[in-house]
Amino acid sequence: MSTLIHVVHPYTYKLIGNELVMGHIPEFEESDRSIGTFLRKALDTRVALLHYGDHQFTTVRGILLQAAFELDPNYTSLLDPRVDFVVTTHYGTPIPDEKPSEITSLQWENLRADYTSHSALQKKIGKHSLHLFFGGLVEACLANTFGYHLEHFHEKGARLCYVPAFSVSFSAPDRKHMERQFENLGIETFSPQDALDLVHTS
Repeated sequence: MSTLIHVVHPYTYKLIGNELVMGHIPEFEESDRSIGTFLRKALDTRVALLHYGDHQFTTVRGILLQAAFELDPNYTSLLDPRVDFVVTTHYGTPIPDEKPSEITSLQWENLRADYTSHSALQKKIGKHSLHLFFGGLVEACLANTFGYHLEHFHEKGARLCYVPAFSVSFSAPDRKHMERQFENLGIETFSPQDALDLVHTS
């Protein structure tokens, strides 16, 4: 079985409200440790990981995000050179391959410099029999990423899975609603142990 792990906008792990926190966040210690263990095991077993950022690490915000991951041992794996990296919009989706008519050429060049295109993301995703998603926000970026994947990249017979314990939300009612939608779409729910078992058998 070929597996790809999609870590969607993990900067949300380092947020309290809208504030980016450098280093360790005591109240999230248990979940952060569980995610960190999973990421390390996935790399150790050579399971493919795709990190969806929202900024290039060369931007001011990107530099801050990189520092936040570097200062927390649970998330340094996200910066490992074995992890593929793409940049999607704050909606969790790539930019199109062709320039939209409503924007200028300069705006388009700026967008192309900042974000991954549809075809580039498609190439990074490739063909796998199982896609495991987690990150944040469940009710926003992650849901949009799922929707885009289902519409454009999903292949018949491939399994789509979601790890709630590894995912961030700012709204419990919205999260519950979105998780019902995931279930209706046939997206499987994995526990942290299910996820660890998966990387051990991949």
